[in-house]
Amino acid sequence: MNRPPILAALVGALFLSACAACGRTEPPALDGGIADSGADGGRRDGGIVDLDSGPPPVKVDGGNGCLDGWSRIQGLPAACGVACAWTEAAAPLTPVPWQACPALPATTGLPCTVITSGRSARRVASGEVAVSVDATRSRLQIELGDVVVGAYDIPYVFGPSCAASPGAVSARFLGAELTEWNGNTPLGEGVLVAKRSALADQRLLGFEASNGGIAPSFSVFAEGAVRSTFGASDLFDFDDPKKTYPLYDAAPYGGDMGSQREDLPGGFVGTPTNKGLYWVGSKATGPVLKFDGRRYADGSQVLGIGSDGTDLVWTRGFGGTPRINEREHAEFWRAPYNDPDPFAHGTRVLTNDVELGAKSTVVVGCGYAASRLRFGYDGVHPVRAGLVLVRLSDGRRWRFEDDAAQTGSVTDWQYMNPAALDCTHLYVTVDARLEADRAIRETIARFKIADLGPGIAP
Repeated sequence: MNRPPILAALVGALFLSACAACGRTEPPALDGGIADSGADGGRRDGGIVDLDSGPPPVKVDGGNGCLDGWSRIQGLPAACGVACAWTEAAAPLTPVPWQACPALPATTGLPCTVITSGRSARRVASGEVAVSVDATRSRLQIELGDVVVGAYDIPYVFGPSCAASPGAVSARFLGAELTEWNGNTPLGEGVLVAKRSALADQRLLGFEASNGGIAPSFSVFAEGAVRSTFGASDLFDFDDPKKTYPLYDAAPYGGDMGSQREDLPGGFVGTPTNKGLYWVGSKATGPVLKFDGRRYADGSQVLGIGSDGTDLVWTRGFGGTPRINEREHAEFWRAPYNDPDPFAHGTRVLTNDVELGAKSTVVVGCGYAASRLRFGYDGVHPVRAGLVLVRLSDGRRWRFEDDAAQTGSVTDWQYMNPAALDCTHLYVTVDARLEADRAIRETIARFKIADLGPGIAP
């Protein structure tokens, strides 16, 4: 390869949702936006969140371009800036800059905190959650419960020769997607992968010339880097980069759209698909069809499916509406992840005729599952929209409703999709007006499960 690779995008965690923009009433602003805290010090009671408590200013040590005690991640082109990783030699990590959510109908009474400039959250097999907390420098902080156990600073730039955004993290690896450019023409894509325990141990994997079609995307999971398209994915062998192992392939069953999303125990990667299938794959096993929602013969449809390696959970929609991604009502089903036939042995956790089904990411963790749902139906529109969190042991649920009815009105706070679940918190993406310019931007909110209250009985 004669040309040096130029960093085009550091992948987030493949949050490819079939309903990533369902119900969005106004496109999010593209600029970073700076809020003016004003004389009231950034009051939170009017929809404006104080930005003054974010990460401290960057102080470089003059040696490697990173904060004092942080380690530089080598291998990024100079045009893309400097990537750094926290080490124990550095100052203790500051907490993730969660702030109290603004007092709005969508958040009233909820144990809600938010990151004004957050971009993503992802739970990995170790139980850690990687949260992107800073839109200008793209700091990824790694939480385990309420404790920050690691952090990475990745440059966030969009220039003529480099574009960079937050990267993916697994329990063992940090990944950065690379694109070689000739002006505005991409010449090839690949991924730079480094071990979290030994950052100098890194590989450039999968780099190949662009064929002019849809470029593959790259992320990292427990066993290393995964290259994926909507219809297939494969795992690179970190120790022997010339070897790859298939994880998912939709071609034998007529094509499908799958998202390699879930970092599961044992080195498996979970792939839910648009047709209601759930594949798991690993270096040792190759693709394994764990669940096939096409087996339903009553006209119902699997709207979303997910797992944490303990429970496999899916939403099942019935009836029809004029809106293509919705059904008249939905049910939650679960089965043990290790069951040899979870479809046959699944049990219904929750059914409700008032709550509509909607295409959505399903996030599972620690005995709970979360999904996007619509609430009520007037024959044309759902009455309201939002998210639901369900306790799998008994079907008790908690609803998170948008700030206004879904009839074309512009909202101050709109729940988009669940992002991650650990044993302490539910993380979700929201579109919200949190800054002084009142523009809608996507960010991350978090809810402490133990403080949600009694919920709604099944």
